[in-house]
Amino acid sequence: ACACACACACACACARGRVCAAMADVGEIARLYASSCSTSVALGDAWLLPQRVVELERAVHDVDEDRRRLLRYRLRWSDVACPMASELPSSVSASTYAPTGQHALRVVVLEGKPKPRTCLELWHHGSLIGRVDGSKLHGKVMAEGGTFGGFGWSACEHRVAYVAECSEPESPPLFAPAPRASGEPEGAASPGQKHWFREDWGEKLSGTDRLGLFIVDFKAMTIKQLPGVPSHITPGQPAFWGEDIVYAGWDAGVRKLGALYCMQRPSALYLAHPGGAASSKHSCLTPGLKIARAARPAPRIDGQGRGSLAFLGSTRGFDTHTGCLELFVLEPTAGAVPRQIVPVVETPKHDGFAGICMDSSLPRQCWGAGAIYFNSFVGSRMTAWRVVPGDSGLGDIAPVQRPAKAEANASCRVLAVSDSAVVLVWSTPCQPERATVRSLKDDGDAVDLPPLGPCAVVAGLPRGPETAVDLRWSVQGVTPSDGGSRFDAVLVEPVQFHKPGIILLLHGGPHSASTTAFDHHIPFLVHSTDCAVLSVNYRGSLGFGKQALESLPGHVGQQDVQDCMDALKAALTTGVFDEGRVAVVGGSHGGFLTAQLIGQHPDVFHAAAMRNPVTNIAALAATSDIPDWAFVEGLGLGSYDFGGRQALTADVLSMMLSRSPIVHVDKVRTPTLVALGMKDRRGPPPPPKPEGGSRKPHNNKRSRSNRPRFV
Repeated sequence: ACACACACACACACARGRVCAAMADVGEIARLYASSCSTSVALGDAWLLPQRVVELERAVHDVDEDRRRLLRYRLRWSDVACPMASELPSSVSASTYAPTGQHALRVVVLEGKPKPRTCLELWHHGSLIGRVDGSKLHGKVMAEGGTFGGFGWSACEHRVAYVAECSEPESPPLFAPAPRASGEPEGAASPGQKHWFREDWGEKLSGTDRLGLFIVDFKAMTIKQLPGVPSHITPGQPAFWGEDIVYAGWDAGVRKLGALYCMQRPSALYLAHPGGAASSKHSCLTPGLKIARAARPAPRIDGQGRGSLAFLGSTRGFDTHTGCLELFVLEPTAGAVPRQIVPVVETPKHDGFAGICMDSSLPRQCWGAGAIYFNSFVGSRMTAWRVVPGDSGLGDIAPVQRPAKAEANASCRVLAVSDSAVVLVWSTPCQPERATVRSLKDDGDAVDLPPLGPCAVVAGLPRGPETAVDLRWSVQGVTPSDGGSRFDAVLVEPVQFHKPGIILLLHGGPHSASTTAFDHHIPFLVHSTDCAVLSVNYRGSLGFGKQALESLPGHVGQQDVQDCMDALKAALTTGVFDEGRVAVVGGSHGGFLTAQLIGQHPDVFHAAAMRNPVTNIAALAATSDIPDWAFVEGLGLGSYDFGGRQALTADVLSMMLSRSPIVHVDKVRTPTLVALGMKDRRGPPPPPKPEGGSRKPHNNKRSRSNRPRFV
């Protein structure tokens, strides 16, 4: 994303016709990027601690070291200035608090021989209570925020359930098998077993072929693997429900398809009894649902028994990688069945509520004062909601009041909840994220925490301003030319520059969204190019209901391309922008759209940059960890057989090719940067580097200035 933004800035500068030294341009662009990057306030987690204290976690991309740094800020509600941050050491792979805030868990990777040791630590008010080494049982621990990760705390807060990569059992050499000892247990490794191929869950989830459930007990100072997990599922997201453990289990079916950002993969909730017999089976709590995950038990004031269990799921499932989920509640009584309290929304109602579409919609702690808090897209903004479960039927859904300082179309989300307060985070395209704590008591007081401020991320360069005061933003409604449902585009433009150019910024997915939340890449693009940025939420984006979302599959390269052109034309007809300086940038499906636009409309765009684009749907179907995407988006809903072996016939491949950007490649005249990840498992792999040197373009009849170059 950074490379595409910088490349687009360079390309736009050239298109503007600056008369300046090339190195001076690059240096100025680098300085502007460092300034914009320093303003990012990416709040990923929050904890409500005792005595009206909040701890916030912020991710900072250190450009000098090219790594992600995690900073923690501990603030009292009464603080008027931001305290100095503490940084989690690189040896700490995960750190989280118990629901009461009295205890904290840290996962620490200690250097050792012959391999590093993975240890779990329990802390209490700054004191290390104990450390337990789990290296003999498992490897990497799946942290919160990932597909399978999460930590479940028992009521006593001395036991924690988690998921980790199971250790590979030692196996005899394949070509010199030793006879099995008479006392060797069943299930011991077979000769050469460590070399067997095993499927994992695809992009960024290497090592997920052998995940197990573990419980660390800090009183007994032991770690045990929980037996009984069905062999056909991958466990994740564990939570204590009373004395038992509830977890999500993903069923691979015929094969494991990529799971990252793919929420339609079949899953169910299972209940395990840690104190039961080793042979006891885990019971499925959601046999009537196609999808079930993100279990969130309600806290018990006395710490005894079970409260209600909230979770996300889908009765019928869906084909698209992101779809409309339902919110369910399961009562702890025997024989209870899940009850839907938030339904799928076909089209948004008068309050704009468009349903729940993301696994991350439920905060880790979502119960507060009898209500469940969650996040949802409403058009082009993220919005916080609450629902009060009734005794029967749907719950009472209402938006959470946004902070007083937040503008009308600002994005706002819930980060943490307790019975006494809720932490809200809000931002706009010109205002980095701010946090507000609202009391859930009768007074309902709201306290705006002090801004965290910019962090310099490049040595020798100053940090950027706290707000982009020289920019303005708005949400533009667009009516598509084919008469379909309206969609949104978020416009950010310079205040004082006359006749700026315009850059289309296109999100991936395609079932995702560009919101009004702060994104430091956008001010950077505006400042470095003197262009406005138009982020288009074409039909198929989140925030407009199920009907709009499912209108796109089978029409990619057509409907979404026309929506982008309709949004661009609507902006250009105002006469505010320079039609001679139009650019487009996007990644993944946004890269697919970028390629389509410069191929189908070669006279419109003067610069382009795309990251990991899908340029040939047919090639993706045969090489990707998500072949279902090629069928569903290219051919339409119902075109992929998730339960069988999907055939790639000549007719299927021909249709996929006809909807791919590559069929328009001969018409492309726009200077374009294509950035490909060498470890990307989603798109077709980049061309191999020839032996003995760098890649060189094939000879062609193009002019020298239009020949492709590999950099």
